[in-house]
Amino acid sequence: ACGNTSSTTATFTIEDTTNPSMDVESADMTVECDGAGNPTELNAWLSSNGGASASDQCSGVTWSNDFTSLSDLCGATGAATVTFTATDDAGNTSSTSATFTIEDTTAPTISAQDFTLTLDGNGEATLSTGDVDLGTTDACGTVTLSLSQTSFDCIDLGTNTVIFTAEDECGNTSTQSLTITVQDTENPTIDAMADISLNVDAGLCTAVATWIDPSTSDNCGIQGIAYSTASGSAFPLGATTVTATATDDAGNTATTSFTVTVTDDENPVISDMPANISQSNDAGACAAAVTWTAPTADDNCSVSSFTSTHSPGDQFAVGTTTVTYTAIDGSNNTASASFDVVVADTEDPAIANVPTNISVTTDADACGATVTWTAPTASDNCGVTSFPSTHDSGDFFNVGSTTVSYSAMDAAGNGVTSSFTVTVTDGQAPTIAGLPADISVSNDPGQCAAVVTWTEPSATDNCGVTSFSSDETNGASYPVGTTTVTYTAEDAQGNQTTASFDITVTDGENPVFSGTPADITVNNDAGVCSAAVSWAAPTATDNCGATVTSTHNPGASFNVGTTTVTDTATDAANNSVTTSFTVTVVDNESPTIAGNPGDLSASNDAGNCSAAVSWTAPTADDNCGIATLTSTHSSGDTFPVGVTTVTYTATDIHGNVSTSSFDVDVDDTENPVFTTAAQDLTVECDGNGNTASLNTWLAAFGGSVAEDNCGIYSIFNDYDVANMTDECGLTGSTLVTFTATDIYGNTSTTSATFTIEDTTPPTFMPNGGSVTVECDGTGNVAEIDAWLNMVNSS
Repeated sequence: ACGNTSSTTATFTIEDTTNPSMDVESADMTVECDGAGNPTELNAWLSSNGGASASDQCSGVTWSNDFTSLSDLCGATGAATVTFTATDDAGNTSSTSATFTIEDTTAPTISAQDFTLTLDGNGEATLSTGDVDLGTTDACGTVTLSLSQTSFDCIDLGTNTVIFTAEDECGNTSTQSLTITVQDTENPTIDAMADISLNVDAGLCTAVATWIDPSTSDNCGIQGIAYSTASGSAFPLGATTVTATATDDAGNTATTSFTVTVTDDENPVISDMPANISQSNDAGACAAAVTWTAPTADDNCSVSSFTSTHSPGDQFAVGTTTVTYTAIDGSNNTASASFDVVVADTEDPAIANVPTNISVTTDADACGATVTWTAPTASDNCGVTSFPSTHDSGDFFNVGSTTVSYSAMDAAGNGVTSSFTVTVTDGQAPTIAGLPADISVSNDPGQCAAVVTWTEPSATDNCGVTSFSSDETNGASYPVGTTTVTYTAEDAQGNQTTASFDITVTDGENPVFSGTPADITVNNDAGVCSAAVSWAAPTATDNCGATVTSTHNPGASFNVGTTTVTDTATDAANNSVTTSFTVTVVDNESPTIAGNPGDLSASNDAGNCSAAVSWTAPTADDNCGIATLTSTHSSGDTFPVGVTTVTYTATDIHGNVSTSSFDVDVDDTENPVFTTAAQDLTVECDGNGNTASLNTWLAAFGGSVAEDNCGIYSIFNDYDVANMTDECGLTGSTLVTFTATDIYGNTSTTSATFTIEDTTPPTFMPNGGSVTVECDGTGNVAEIDAWLNMVNSS
């Protein structure tokens, strides 16, 4: 109060010695081994700081970790402890640790097959894992394969259950039950056996044969030997093959064969042989049919044949004939016996086939005729000794009637005579000589005819010619073509003869054409592959007259291309001449395309940046025919978002081309998708609006992740910087909307709230201290006020 003063100086320092606050400790992570060190899961875990989060009241936080390499974990299992460190701007740090563990609890993926083993010659077989493994794999390392059974022998024939086991390096196992089929394909062996030869047993046609079993062997054992015919059986006559079959335990067989041959040496026996027989010849034959009771034959086995030189009822010639019977058994043992048959001749001869009476006309230029006939025959039961005739076939007979007689006589002097008459009449017609050969001449110039002359023929007859004439005149004019000239000669008996020759007049003059058109070229008629073409037809003249024909008539329709029109003039003699010109039709008409779908619009297919678009394909038509109809795209093709032009091109067979197009417009109507929505964030108030945390949260889109079928163009938020003023140094919440926009402007949104809260009590810096003053009698009011003020500001 009296103005006395004292002063002191001190420095006020604000320092940050507080470590960041670890809001969330890092968390251990265990993943399944994938054989490649699980880099995706590891990197995500490291990037998220093991799930830890930290904050600082004075500044932002920077994270780091002490993980240096994947080498300890790549492709294997194990654990790595990582320390995550949060550092504020003042260098204060806090740390949290967690362990990233790669474990293998997945059993190998097993793939194996059933297998068939074949026993070897010792009856043994071995199975390996390579026989059955089809590619067993494990995600993390090598696999050890094993089998519950690997050795097999004859006891294991058939199907066996074997367990196939795969174990990885971490002891995980997989098993598969397999069917192992053991087979024995080796045949046993059997020794050869000797053939057996026997004679039939007495009075029988068989023989009993016996033998000893052959030796056998097999890798797994013999069940037994079977024979096609048992030892001790009676074998029939001839050779019988006996087959011995040895069978092993697996049903495999081996065979050997031998032959049992039984022979027969007993002759047959003939009984009831007839006595000698005497008999006269049968009527009309030089022999007689003789009958008897046939004998019989028997044999111990069987009679294979019982033959005779003659059979009962056979014809026997006059004289003595011996009949012999022969019996032969199946082994060619033979027995024979015989008797005589005597036949006597008592019959006369006979004449057959005597010709009937014959009538003929005279031979040419003769007054008689040579006559032939088929001579009759003579027969006798024992033969004809002579057969003379008065005339022979082929003799010359004069005009009139002649008797011809035949006489036959046999060896016994018996004879017979038979006859017929031959009558010759005059029937010869005159003959014509010197008849001209056929005559061929050309027409006289300018005429359709020609004058023809020839040397006259002559006529003769054995009885004289009474008339000789012709139906045409020698030296007359004959028309083009063929004329037949006929001469007729007649004798006194009215016999006529005619003879002819042909006169052929040919026309050798060709017709003549005039007015042949020049070559013609036109375009096709609209809508057709041809054109109607007209012209003035050419004309033709000829000495005998001509007709004109043409391959085409004026006004005819001609196909596209070049066609030759040929006119032919032909006269009556078939002389012809041709003239021609060409008609060329050019196709200048392009194809037409119908049914164009028009422009098409479609939305993208779900999940794709494109769409499959279908339409009804247009068709093409052409006056001459379509060669090809092609398109840049086909109905059902996949089109990208945007506008694509589809063009159809039609080409006709002559190269004319037309095109037709339409657009396919595919719109992207699919919004982006937030695969992870934005997450709310609450931070402790730092008095500055928590700018660092807010900016980090905004930059990370609130933790949201967006995808799109065509691609994300941008993600932005609607946070207004002006809003920060309301939160600076205060507490409160702001709703922020994050919008993802794809490259075609489609959008999706996600929202989250950024909240600043204050849960920290005030801190006295420094704390108020006690003060002691000297009593001034007035209650030390000034000191108390100063002390209170100091405490209030602490």
